[in-house]
Amino acid sequence: MIQESWFDCLTMPGLRDHHSWLGNLPSQVERIANFGCWSCGEPFALIWTLDAKEVMVVEIEENNIEELRNQKDIVNHRYPESLQERTIKYVCGDMTKPLSELPDQYYDLAYCEDVLYTLQINSEILDRGISQMIRVVKPNGFIIAVEPKFGAQFETRIVLGVPMSVPNTASEPQSMSGLFSSKGLKKIEVSGYPLYAYCYQKNND
Repeated sequence: MIQESWFDCLTMPGLRDHHSWLGNLPSQVERIANFGCWSCGEPFALIWTLDAKEVMVVEIEENNIEELRNQKDIVNHRYPESLQERTIKYVCGDMTKPLSELPDQYYDLAYCEDVLYTLQINSEILDRGISQMIRVVKPNGFIIAVEPKFGAQFETRIVLGVPMSVPNTASEPQSMSGLFSSKGLKKIEVSGYPLYAYCYQKNND
């Protein structure tokens, strides 16, 4: 059962504030491809913060998709006005493989947070993930990744009695800038962006 505080963090502070800097993008965002949905609240925060019309979520874990479905049902019931004329879609799939559900050059923004670092063990797979984000974005659209864990080494620790993989505090994240600039993307400055946010714009083909 989702607690009411979850909705409060979306509709007032919390996740919505966490993404507020995206409101400083230089042009309107109506359609978003959201890669990775581990928080499940992220698609709602993105669509409300950017006043967008559509979000397509790509998530590899079926249980996260199921949680998103449940939360969407609850939001529709509790805050029906919040999703009026807005669409949240989802597909359970791997962003490093072909995804026919996402058309070419359709979205204004491809966004991910704490996702690409999970692909860093294999440079070819990582390249495919980034290329997928670029593929689905229209010319002059935005590709943004927030990746503070990229390049950091991980270790297993017991957190609240549960083994979890967490960054080793002795290791430093590495910059991903070269991976994006090598694709011919234009780096942009977005006011208020967090540390390790990589903000790029696709060229007008």
